[in-house]
Amino acid sequence: MLLSCKKTSGIPYRLKELDLNIYSLEELCYFIFNFAVLISRNFINNNLLDYLDHELDMHDLVEILTNDMKENKRMETMLIDILKYSNYYSDKDIAWFIAEIEKLKKINQDEQLEKAGDTLKDLNKLERAIRAYEKIKNKPRSLIIKIANIYGRLQMFDKAILYYEQANTISSDDDVLKKIYYIYKLNNTPERFQEYADKVTLDKITDWDVEYIEFKLQADANGQINIIDEMFLMDDKYILENVNNMINKFKIEYRNGF
Repeated sequence: MLLSCKKTSGIPYRLKELDLNIYSLEELCYFIFNFAVLISRNFINNNLLDYLDHELDMHDLVEILTNDMKENKRMETMLIDILKYSNYYSDKDIAWFIAEIEKLKKINQDEQLEKAGDTLKDLNKLERAIRAYEKIKNKPRSLIIKIANIYGRLQMFDKAILYYEQANTISSDDDVLKKIYYIYKLNNTPERFQEYADKVTLDKITDWDVEYIEFKLQADANGQINIIDEMFLMDDKYILENVNNMINKFKIEYRNGF
C-alpha cells in the first residue's frame, strides 16, 4: 500500500478480473507502472472515470482522459497521461515505462500470457495465473511444470498429477518425479509410484521420504497449507531451508532403521 499525498477514497475501485482494490491515484499509478502486462484493453473505461471524478475529485484528469477517448488515442497514451498527471514518477521513470510498453507490444500473445501468468503468480493470484497459462497454445515443458506446481500448491492434486505426468513424458527428471511422489504420498497412495520405480534409486526415495517427513513436522507447527505450498514451489531453495544439519542427522538414523 502506497502512502497517498492526494485524496484517498474510503470506497475502493475494484479491479474485478484481478481481485484488487484501488483507493487512491497513487495506488492506481503504482499498478499501472509495475503491472502493465495485466492491463486489459478496456482498463480505462467509464467506471474508472466516474471513480476518479466522484471519489477522488480528479476532475482535470478525467477531462484529459475523456478527450483521449474521444480522439481514440491508444491505451498506452492514456496510461502515460495518468502517470504524468499524478507527478508520482519522474521523467526517467516514465521513459522506462514507455520502453517496457514497447517491449510488450513486440512479443507474441503466448509470451504475453506467460508474462501475465508469472506476474499473477508473484501476486499470489494463483487461480488467475493458471487461467493465463492455460490459454497458451504451445506450452513448453517448463510451463507445464509451472502449471503443475500451482495446482499442487492449490491442493488440486488430480490436475497437478496430469501436468507432471505430461512433463515427465516429454522428459524425465528427479524434480518432477519427486513432485509426483509427494502427491501420491499426500493422497496415501505411494504404491502408485511403482510405475516409475525403474527411474529412481532406493536412496533417492529415502531422501524424498526424509524431506516429506520434515515437511510433515513443519506442518504440525506452521499449518498444513503453508507446507503444501512450499512443496510445490518451483525453486527448491525453499525446501528444508536452515535445517540441513537436522536432515543429515535424520537421514543416518532413517537408513539405520532408527
